[in-house]
Amino acid sequence: EFVHFTTYLGKLAGTDGKDAAASGGSPDGAREEGDGTRVGDGEGEAVISLQAMESRQQDVGDIMDLVKEFNIKTSTKQRTSFMELSQALGSLRNQIEFSQGNTEANINRFIKELGQEIPVMLDCVTKGFDKLRDHKLSDESLASSKEGRQEVLETLERIDQHVAATIVDAQRINDYQEALKIEVTPFEKVDELKVLCGSVSRLWKSLEEWEETSEQWLQWRFGLVDVDKISKEVAVYQKVAMQSMKQLETNAVAAKFTAKVTAFKNTLPVVMALRNSALKERHWEEINEIIGVELDLESDELTLGVLLSMGVDKSMEEIQEISGRAGAEQSLEEMLDKVKRVWEDLELVLNPYKDSKEIFILGSVDDVITALEDSLVNISTISGSRFVGPIRDEVE
Repeated sequence: EFVHFTTYLGKLAGTDGKDAAASGGSPDGAREEGDGTRVGDGEGEAVISLQAMESRQQDVGDIMDLVKEFNIKTSTKQRTSFMELSQALGSLRNQIEFSQGNTEANINRFIKELGQEIPVMLDCVTKGFDKLRDHKLSDESLASSKEGRQEVLETLERIDQHVAATIVDAQRINDYQEALKIEVTPFEKVDELKVLCGSVSRLWKSLEEWEETSEQWLQWRFGLVDVDKISKEVAVYQKVAMQSMKQLETNAVAAKFTAKVTAFKNTLPVVMALRNSALKERHWEEINEIIGVELDLESDELTLGVLLSMGVDKSMEEIQEISGRAGAEQSLEEMLDKVKRVWEDLELVLNPYKDSKEIFILGSVDDVITALEDSLVNISTISGSRFVGPIRDEVE
């Protein structure tokens, strides 16, 4: 019990107690020099703990009295531990009393020091805004090259670190103000700085990602282009670009980024039209005539970039019309094939005539009549379409 109790009390008095003395008397290590610890929260807990330990120390003292009365042999270590117990408890009691007597003075000093930190933090906010107004962050020439974009991204990384540290300082000051029960300073400029920094960083990071991603798309072989996937990713970049335009109205790079994404997006309809699986040789002949180039769809050299460099987007309406017509013609061909399959698979029911084994007559023709009626409706629909031209002879 001596050893256990002395160890416990020694830990509190030798560690927590020493920290309390060094930090102005708060037994839970209250902050004095800006180390982030709360002010004075542990005094009440320390007093309660002291009372409990004094009660336990009294119990140990009673045990020692019984030991002496009945001449029970004890070791030197046990007797020394009991003496150290009393001394440590007395030292802790003095430290708590000292802390209670200096709390108000320490709090006033903390408030004064905190007031001196606010202008320093606000100066960091001003410097953050100045950094974000650097002309290179809106320089179109830097945005046009890989090296230029990397230079700006490195600059933004340093600015991000500065802004992050400023945000932490502002939050720390507010936390101290709450702990000291004084008015919490609203740092609106810190929030504005955070939003502005996030907008500029997102713009340049998205621009760099766009340049890399769009370049990969342009290298894709045309026959393997996944237009749906590209469209979804372009929509994400366009959203970022539009947000950048709204949040950074005077930033020329935001306008440049938006123009790049929009221009690429506007080419996707013609790419989708050219990727229509319904296009047949007759359609490609029309397309080749329109763009003035004969496309070799099987060539590995025909990439998306090569195709767009031919200016196919300038003939977008004509190509989309051909692609739409090809789709409609394919639908009619599929309807006609369905009619053909019905009659190819339809079986006539034959029944023997009376008792004859060699003469047969038609049985029920209900299925035949139903198939005929359906086929006439489908053929009428096909022949009435303005896209029936390529298969008109077959339909008739």
